[in-house]
This record gives sequence, structure tokens and C-alpha cells, in this order.
Amino acid sequence: MKRVLSRKVEHNMMSDREYHLHVKRFILSNDFFKELEKNEDARHFYLENSTVRTLVNLMRTKEHFFQQHLSTQAFVQFINIYVPENESLPPFWIAMKDSKNREYFANKELHFTTFFHPLAVQALTPSQPELTKNLSEYHQQGAPETEEVTRDASTRNASEPLSYPDQVVIFFNKRSNAYLAQKIPALKNSPMTMKVLEKIRIGGVAAFHNHVNAGGLAQVLSVFHDEISAISLGTLESSRSSSMQFANTKRTNEKKEKSSSPFEKTLSEFYSKLDERGYGKGPGKIKMPLERDAFVRDAFNFLRHKSVKQLQRQKLQITFRGEEGLDYSGPSREFFYLVSHHLFNPYYNWFEYSDADDYTVQISRHSLYNCSHDKEMVSACKEWFRFIGRILGLALIHRYLIDAYFIKPIYSLLLKRKLTLDDLKYVDLQLYNSVKFIKDNSIDDAYLFMDFTVIEERFGKKEVKELIPNGAEIEVTDANKHEYIEKLVNWHFFDGVRPQIAGLVHGFNEVVNIKMLERFTSSDLELALCGTQEIDLQDWRSHTEYRGGYFDSNDTVELFWKYIEELDVENRLKFLQFVTGTTSIPYEGFCGLRGPNGPKPFCVEQWGTVNDLPRAHTCFNRIDLPPYATMSQLKSKIELAIHECAEFGLE
Repeated sequence: MKRVLSRKVEHNMMSDREYHLHVKRFILSNDFFKELEKNEDARHFYLENSTVRTLVNLMRTKEHFFQQHLSTQAFVQFINIYVPENESLPPFWIAMKDSKNREYFANKELHFTTFFHPLAVQALTPSQPELTKNLSEYHQQGAPETEEVTRDASTRNASEPLSYPDQVVIFFNKRSNAYLAQKIPALKNSPMTMKVLEKIRIGGVAAFHNHVNAGGLAQVLSVFHDEISAISLGTLESSRSSSMQFANTKRTNEKKEKSSSPFEKTLSEFYSKLDERGYGKGPGKIKMPLERDAFVRDAFNFLRHKSVKQLQRQKLQITFRGEEGLDYSGPSREFFYLVSHHLFNPYYNWFEYSDADDYTVQISRHSLYNCSHDKEMVSACKEWFRFIGRILGLALIHRYLIDAYFIKPIYSLLLKRKLTLDDLKYVDLQLYNSVKFIKDNSIDDAYLFMDFTVIEERFGKKEVKELIPNGAEIEVTDANKHEYIEKLVNWHFFDGVRPQIAGLVHGFNEVVNIKMLERFTSSDLELALCGTQEIDLQDWRSHTEYRGGYFDSNDTVELFWKYIEELDVENRLKFLQFVTGTTSIPYEGFCGLRGPNGPKPFCVEQWGTVNDLPRAHTCFNRIDLPPYATMSQLKSKIELAIHECAEFGLE
């Protein structure tokens, strides 16, 4: 909506700022609501007009809003209610009409115009009855320069940010109790909550802060969270334009957050292919009920009997027997965390830590002996690694992270890439440097005394192993060193683990067609499967949403983030696992957290009383946090919940 005044009205328009200071002082006064109660007509108009209530509350919390919205018609009507009855205009004032037939007032002596009736302004400033004299003094000091007042109001409003408390106040002023009760019938029988809502409508942001911990209010804010969050200043002009503005803003923000890195393009194309071919879409479901004490064996026995088509096409639904949680992705996310934590833990002897570091794992040469106690399982070792491969494939299809980091060559093997000397540096840098020296330099005159053998250590015993027949009799020379390097690489990665690798790759490629991964590098596959454990607190907080009355600067929320900041890395990961079901973060950071139907940001929702423990909803990456008032209380309750609670709340 554009406001266009006649040329005569526009002249010296901005010199009315001094005049409007009296209105501004009235609105910002600590006694504003007391004064409002004294005028029955003004009080009635204020309570009945949601636009006025909203504007007044915004002006009282954001001072610059006054100048922007002082000419809003409803606000002008509200102020002009204070005109005393049966009194004429003061000297030097005349009433006029603009091009839209709106009444305005011109001061012939000071040459400025205003929509506010001079008697109304004088009534708002009883301590300054000689208003004209005061204005003359202001005028003699110099009026501000004239500004262009024709502005697109909707565009101007759309650019103004709103805090969550502002959004709440606007929402309650736009929505009646009857509207709220349509979605929350219990409100009709809750006069205390209704009273709180009315106080917020009248008292604005200050009243909201005073009643933010009211029990009934939290429920209302939670139910209407999406509608409240969609509110912008455009709401004052049109709820429709506000919705469009919010949608456009949301799309703009999504574009800003979306990276254009080669990896993200590769991954996006991969998941587009999955969607096109119906991977993980159903309509059937893989319903996998598990005993928490034996979930690895249960999953092995269950998945080994599923066909390739079932694994590729059907949705995944995990349940833990005896637990009430519905799988909206939380139990599934926890399953992949737990099963990978067990299968890839060196304690179980399927995998072992690499020599390069203490966190990447490789297939253990001892894994074939892992089943020596059970004759039936000896022949099934390859089947177990096929199961592990299927687990990795399912995690990739359904976008769950695993709790393990393999050596880079394993990702290359899953992609069916040939291993080379460069892969050796990821597992034994010293050996890699030695062999690379041999490759890049002449060795015929170096007297290295090397042959086609390696020394292998198994169960504490060292033995010489030939890389080719009669390898102990064949010296490594410039002529055959490339063959030696190839045999050495193959021995290092395949000797003693060839059946396990074959099973792992076979199981993975049963679920994920290798042709769909042609553009992946080993690093790409690692990021997609494992994410990262580097937690950026600023990224975490900036991609967190709040419900139930919480907002970023709320006292309990501030305590919460201070608690998270003070945690060490290990305990931050424990907390993350408690709320999201995993200790890893997607490659995009916290903006990449997912729920059952796509992206789902980390969420803190107000719930319960200070005597309650917080609840986690891993399906939705949400923690229900009671309004704790002290750090010691918040810390003890969260830690107790993490250490003693391992069941899912029914959502």
C-alpha cells in the first residue's frame, strides 16, 4: 500500500517530528496502560483493534517503529480519540483533506502537517498546555530536512526483523480465544490460561516475558508454533502477503544455506536417482523387531533372508521389543549407531584399528578366527561381512550415519576401485614413503637386499611370507619393482581378508547399485556414510528452533547453551546421541539433521515442570526441556536423563 499526499501536504512534512515527540512520549510512558484505563473509549478501541495493539507493543519495544508506523490509519484513529468533545481547533491550525479524503491538520505558522489532531496531542501532554510555544522553540532550532514520504509500505515492512516475543504478541492480537480453542478445546475450561493470553494482548512483550513459564501458555505456543513463526511485519498489512513473504524468505534462506560444492552436487544427484527408482519408498516395509540385548544377532538373522529388491525398495522400520517408541526415524537412527558401534569395535575382532591412527578401522586378519568356537559360524564368516555390507548400503539409502570411520581404501573397495600405492599412505605412512622411494628412484646400485617377501605377525609370532612363488629367491630390481609394489599392496590389503572383503563388497552392492556411485570418491562415500564429529557450537545454535514459549534469549535457553558450551567433546557427543540417536553430524553441519520426512533441525521445546527430567524425541531431533531456573538444576536433570533413560517417548 502506498501513501501519497498532495504536494501541499508533502511540503515540510518532516518538520512534524518534533510535534510527534509528544505522542511518542505518551506511548513509551511507564504509565501508558494506567492512562489507557482512564479513557473508556480509547481502552475499548485498543482492545478491539488488533492492529493498534500490535503497533503499540512494537513501538514500546522497538523505538524506531514509531516513526515508520505513526501514520497508520488505525493508530491515528486511536490517538485522536483523546480529542476533548466540543472544542475547536487551536490558533494557527486548520483541518484539510488529502487526495484519499483523509483528514489532516496544518499549522499555518510553523508550516507543517500531521494526521494527529492538535487537541489530542495536547490532551496527551497535560503538563505542557502551551503546545504551540514549545513547537515554536523546536522550529527555531532548525527542522530536519524534508524526506520523500511516498514509500511502498509492504516492502518496507517486509525488511524489518521480528523477534519471537514480537511474533507471539502479534499472533495473539490477530487470533481470538475462540480461534485458539478450535485447536485446543481444553482452553475453554482454562480461565487462567485465557487470562494470561489477555494480559499478553494488552501488555505486549513485557507481559509475555512475565508469563513465559505459565503451563497453559506453553501448550498454546507449541500447537501454534508454525503459525507464530510465519509472522512478519507484513502481517500488519495483510495476512496473505505475510504468508507469501515468509515463504519467499524461507526459500531465499534455503538457497543461501545450500552449498554448491562438487560433493554436494554428487550426493544430490545420487539421491535424486534413488528417488527416481523408488529406493526406500515402499509401499512395503522392512519391519525389524529387535531385542535390545541381542539386536546384532537379531538383525543378522532377519536381514540375511531379505531379497535384494526388498532391501532396495522397502521402507525401514525398527522397533525394540518392550519399548513404546514409534519409528519416525529415531529408533532406526539409533539402530545404525548401535549396530555399527558393535560391529566395527575392535573388541569384537571383526575389525581392528589401523596403524595410521587410533580411530580408523580396517578388516582384521584375525576375523576368520573370530568364529572358531562355533563350527557353523566358521563357514558363515563371509555371510557376516555380507550382512555388514548390507548395513552400510541401507544406511546410505535411508540417510543414516554410522558410528565408525574406515581406512580410505575400504571406501575405494566398496566403490570397486583398484587399490594403488597411494592407498598405502592411509594405513602405514612409513612403509608408503619407503616404497615410494623405490618407485621413484633407481635401486639397482642401492644394495637394498630386498626380495619378494614380507614379514607377517600373527598372534605374536613373526613369519616370512612370499609374495610370489619362490619370492625369497627373487631380488627386487628396477626391472621388476612395479610388480613388487603391486604384490605388496595386494598383500597389505587383501591377504587373510579376501573372503571378508568379498562379502562386504557383495552385501553393499546388493543394496546400492554400483553404477549409481560412479561419481563418488572414497572421501565422498566416507562423508555420506559417517558424517563428521566436529561440533561447531555457533552452527548448532544458529540451526536450532524453539517451541512451547522458548526463544533464543530466554533465560532457560541461555542456561542450556552455556551448559553445552562447558561440556567436553565426549560429553557433547553423548548429549547429541541422547537427543538425535547418533554421535555424528551430517556433512552439511546441523542444518543437515533429518527427521522422518526430510530436514528436521535441532529443537528445544518447553515442557513439564522443574521437577521433571528432560525428554528426548530422537525421531525429531528434539529435547523437551523443563524451565529450569539454575545451572545446577539443569545440569543434574540432563545428566540424569542421559545416564538413566534409554527408552523412546511415544510421539
